[in-house]
Amino acid sequence: MKKVFLKRIVSLSVISTLLLSGVTPFKGVTVSAAQAQTANSSFGDVQGHWGQQAIKKWNKYGIVKGSDGKFRPNAPVTRAEFAVMINNIMKYIEEGNTEFSDISEGQWYADSMRKLSAASVLNGIDGKALPQNKITRQEAATLIAGAFQIDSEATMLTFKDNQQIADWAHKSVQALASKAVMGGLPNGTFGPKANLTRAEAVTIFDHLIQTLVTQPGQYQEDVQGNMVINTPDVVLNNSKITGDLYLTQGIGEGEVTLNNVTVSGSVYVQGGGEHSVIFNNSTVKQSLNINKYNGKVHIQAKGNTTIPMTILSSGASLISTDMTSNAFDSVEITSRIPQAQVVNLDGNFNKVTNQSSQTSITANGNIKLLIANATTQLTGNAKIDTTQKASSDVVVNRTTAPTPESTTPTTNGTNAATSFGGGGGGGTSTSTVAVQGVAIVPNTVSLQVGQSQQLVATITPNMATNPQVVWAVSPESATILSVSANGQVTAKAPGMGKVTATTKDGGFIATANVKVSSSMIASGLTLSTYEEDLVDSNILVDSSTEKNNKNIKVTSYEKSSQQENEYTAALTAQAPLQKQSSSVTYAVYAVVGLTDSAGQSLDSSTVQMTVSNDTYASDRSSSSVESYKNGKFLVRLNMSNPNQVNIYNVIASQNGAPNLSMKITYHPVDSVPNPQNSDALFTALEEKYLGSNSDASNIVSDLILPSSLSDYTGAKIDWTTDQTQVIGLDGKVTRDAENDQIVKLTATLSGTLEGTRTYDVIVRSQKTGIVHHSDYIDSYFVKGYPQAYIKNGTIHVKYALNQPGEVYMVIHGLKGAQSASVTSVLQGASEIGIEPTGVLAWPYFEINKNQVDQVQDFDTGVGLSVIDSDRINIEFVIKDAQSSYTSNQVTTLSLDEATRQADSPYNLGLRTIYVNDARDTIRIYYYQKLDPNSVPSPEDFTWSYQYSGVRKVESVSIHNYQTEKAWPASYVELKAENLANEVYVSYSGNQLQDLSPVPVKMPTYQNHRNLPRTEELDSIYISVDRKTIDVNINPGWYPEDNSSFSNDILSKFTVEVAGKTYHPISAKPSISVDSYASTATMNNLSYLLTFEQSLPEGEAVLKLDTNGVKNWAGDTFASELKRDYFSQMIDAGVPEAQYSQQSGQIALIFAPDYNINGGSSNVAGMMVKVDGQEYLLRGTIASDYNFKWTPEGHYRGDRNLLFIDLNDPYAAKVKEAIDKGQNIEIKYTRSIEEFKHQLADRVGTPLSNFGYVNVTKVD
Repeated sequence: MKKVFLKRIVSLSVISTLLLSGVTPFKGVTVSAAQAQTANSSFGDVQGHWGQQAIKKWNKYGIVKGSDGKFRPNAPVTRAEFAVMINNIMKYIEEGNTEFSDISEGQWYADSMRKLSAASVLNGIDGKALPQNKITRQEAATLIAGAFQIDSEATMLTFKDNQQIADWAHKSVQALASKAVMGGLPNGTFGPKANLTRAEAVTIFDHLIQTLVTQPGQYQEDVQGNMVINTPDVVLNNSKITGDLYLTQGIGEGEVTLNNVTVSGSVYVQGGGEHSVIFNNSTVKQSLNINKYNGKVHIQAKGNTTIPMTILSSGASLISTDMTSNAFDSVEITSRIPQAQVVNLDGNFNKVTNQSSQTSITANGNIKLLIANATTQLTGNAKIDTTQKASSDVVVNRTTAPTPESTTPTTNGTNAATSFGGGGGGGTSTSTVAVQGVAIVPNTVSLQVGQSQQLVATITPNMATNPQVVWAVSPESATILSVSANGQVTAKAPGMGKVTATTKDGGFIATANVKVSSSMIASGLTLSTYEEDLVDSNILVDSSTEKNNKNIKVTSYEKSSQQENEYTAALTAQAPLQKQSSSVTYAVYAVVGLTDSAGQSLDSSTVQMTVSNDTYASDRSSSSVESYKNGKFLVRLNMSNPNQVNIYNVIASQNGAPNLSMKITYHPVDSVPNPQNSDALFTALEEKYLGSNSDASNIVSDLILPSSLSDYTGAKIDWTTDQTQVIGLDGKVTRDAENDQIVKLTATLSGTLEGTRTYDVIVRSQKTGIVHHSDYIDSYFVKGYPQAYIKNGTIHVKYALNQPGEVYMVIHGLKGAQSASVTSVLQGASEIGIEPTGVLAWPYFEINKNQVDQVQDFDTGVGLSVIDSDRINIEFVIKDAQSSYTSNQVTTLSLDEATRQADSPYNLGLRTIYVNDARDTIRIYYYQKLDPNSVPSPEDFTWSYQYSGVRKVESVSIHNYQTEKAWPASYVELKAENLANEVYVSYSGNQLQDLSPVPVKMPTYQNHRNLPRTEELDSIYISVDRKTIDVNINPGWYPEDNSSFSNDILSKFTVEVAGKTYHPISAKPSISVDSYASTATMNNLSYLLTFEQSLPEGEAVLKLDTNGVKNWAGDTFASELKRDYFSQMIDAGVPEAQYSQQSGQIALIFAPDYNINGGSSNVAGMMVKVDGQEYLLRGTIASDYNFKWTPEGHYRGDRNLLFIDLNDPYAAKVKEAIDKGQNIEIKYTRSIEEFKHQLADRVGTPLSNFGYVNVTKVD
């Protein structure tokens, strides 16, 4: 009996490199104990290297090795080394019969290179394997694409050096680039002939393979990416693989079993024996690809297994144990199968297509459609419903099958071969498979004028009888694009255009968006001095300037190795410059030229040149730029003092392309040397080391860490960092996928100067946007502070004060560009119109003299996932009572929308569910807009109702609302029969995703119930002055579905009192469309009605004309809603106040019938006085409901009670004072007139001010 061990897959981290973009972490790797013990992961030459972690871990797992204690990460990889690395992963078995003249027995790489050749991965050159040759990037791409069967997708390469990629490598490079396995270099090229380093090679595998299984046993783990199994006797249970699954030759003749496994990509079978690869209740969403070297592998499908397409490139046996299902939906027998290998089919098959005339096929069971594109020889007991064939014969059990026109069934004794005509006569039975949908790949394309790209229409299902489509461009795109009958789109003019593919069967339409930019794209800048033969002979140049031009020299010119599209250059005077006649300024001319990606001179009419903020237009109309040929700009550099260094910033900008920049430094004759001291050097270093980053708290790109500065001869700079995996010693920055990283970067001087300086820098995560600082920074803050960063999904703040003081803060979401006032920050509030979500946090700290200059670091507790706004502001105000100081402005940190939207789980998933009156439609509302091309299969949804079984869904469609900030932003509509009033919906698919730049899959869910619908006016409140009515409509409607009605809402409300009708002068929703879901649920909608005069006393009826209004389910409201019961608001009066030390709460008891606004409220304006000392209450710490304590004689939920919770951490100082104090008082003075979350009654009438009242301690 075989002993089975259940193992958890060990997590393995990855490092980003210049070779790869968007690296996804490993979900898991397994390895033998022997490998783990023998691997040497302590290489002395990888410490601090950007690839350190990946190298150590892949070495530990036996894939790569070093020698003599070194790995040589920057050394180039040889063809032999790369072949061994691939073979260590794939564990090839077949050696074939290829003999390379330069490989001998016993060489450490001979076995691997021969096996890669046998697997058609490695091809020699003139009979040689060239093992010691350094492998190039394009050669590595070809080997990887071959080994992992990565096909080229319909995408266009955008590398600057596309033309340098060899024809034999082009498809492989394109395939790996489209899969983000290999990216370009920082300069925008691919570098096809550049040597691949050992560290880069490791990182290719690091990105390509997320899970590697090398040990027999049972596993259960979801894999975000590709999985490779290279060992026999593996059982994978209850797992989801979002990428592809590779079953390599290393499995040998052993078994692999998949139980309840979903593979979103494809499965590649290269190993497994006649005792089979078993799919049990498993799903392969794309294709099953079989290529076993000896053609002997059994593939068994059990239970509810579904495999839409199976492609046989070798012999195999496909066995479906459930004869009532079609596990193998479509099977293609390719012409690549070796002649001696056999295909066995046993079970039900919807479609079998044969492309091989030399393959023997045995079939048992049922085949609905046999397509013979080659001579087909078939034996066995299969029943074939329909045969389609070209001119080739179909021979069944040695009997030629009749043509489709024949009506006589063919049998051979007791061994029935096929049955044509559907059971004995009456002509040929032909099953028609209808088209169900279409998608265009790719659906987003960027082209330059004159370029073309092939688009592909993918039909669902792939076996549809009529897959033909009609290609077209939208009418408004006719001047921008053209498209051929087979889908090749050509760019004609700059702009945005659309291409559609419409199926002839069913009229389904798919759309691709195409962006076209100008073909004249400048990608480089040059600098030269003035030469007359380059310019127009008619140019008049001042004589003194002409002499200056002859005495100027380009002394340096360099393209940045760190930043794309940036250059630095220097001009040095060879003689004193002369002043212009009739002028007090000096001038020289310099020539800035444009080049294309090949370095050739380029003339572009769309370029604008900006020199030190003066624009030099391409029409050369400016007096500061003269007419040049071939895209050269003659720019005049003016200066008032030619005896000092002058710096000019040159920026070339054009539509549809990145800016190009050049920093030109002018050096005078006999330049005065820079001060030779460490402070001056550090000052110069601080202007350089950040590179293109805006400041030290916003590091998003590589740093420049020089070992010396040219102006400081003999001074050496050594760098260290406390996190080399984040900032390498070469300045390489690796941004974490989720969290910002705080790194200490230290520069130490030696040689002619000595000194040390440490810089605290924040490396922003891949999901974090820039954190902006306000222009005003309070003088109490230490230089460089305050700072904000993201860790584990929440906002953290660092600050330091240079003298004692109190720090008041608020954190809130914003609409627009406003900031809070000093008063609102002090009170922990924010004015209306600034923030839609209320204040999210109101931190408060006291900094004493012992904490001065010390950095304070704390977690605000505010998660990015709870905010729906354009940006997030963190606002600071400083108070120093000893110096009678209060900030006169607010210091602000702003997190932009890119940060706010960082993979927010709050924005994912369904909002709620409704069922229509006809009981045939379910609407599922989602927070975010959904990708129209991600429509799930109806099988992904099920519904049920109480005491019933699971029911099926007939069709699925996606609907997005057009308003940018709509929330909910979309809904999925399900069509089903005989729905109940109360249904429970489940979603188990992996197709549905949002429209974000990095699409996020919508989560699955089980048994979500729909909301009931009974349209009514739920409650009506009338204000004290009877001029305002608050009306709640249940379940309400969505303004997005009823825009015309919402715009005319004022005319829809009427109030009748004593037979007289009154019309409101305004009707405003309690919430805006932008923030609908942030302050209201989808089962009610509130309006505030304002009347010109007070409504009279007496019986009243409120009516709402809802004719034509659509509800959440898409049905029409009743034509009118009305209600005759109103709740009258009263004045709050002066409250009684009690304090419970045990609960830590103050209770304000207002007039008995007062109805305070429900939920949480901000206490801005509340002041507590304890034994004569006043304390300001701040933040959202008031509520009308309390579970801890209720004043005697009152009940939990009484509407005239307001509880102020002093257990808030930022109210600790106030609570401590009250607990110890004797005479306690409280007062309220409304100081922010326009404040959305202020204390108010149910209708929104603000609470009246009251002076100090005594607070009674009750325990």
